[in-house]
Amino acid sequence: GKTVGEYPLYVDAEYTLNGGTNILRIEGGMAYMTYAECPDKTCVTKGKIYLIGDDITCLPNRVRAEIIGN
Repeated sequence: GKTVGEYPLYVDAEYTLNGGTNILRIEGGMAYMTYAECPDKTCVTKGKIYLIGDDITCLPNRVRAEIIGN
């Protein structure tokens, strides 16, 4: 339940999360998981998010990415 990073959607970049269990990619104003070290990969198949309130959750790795406003 703690925030460990905030990343702007206007900067294309890739971020390693949770010690490497997940990789978050931001590209073209959208965020998506490109990698998850878990059996089901639900967060990877979720697709791209970009609207305030959209989120990607990886329950096995306890990682959540959410689009927030200013």
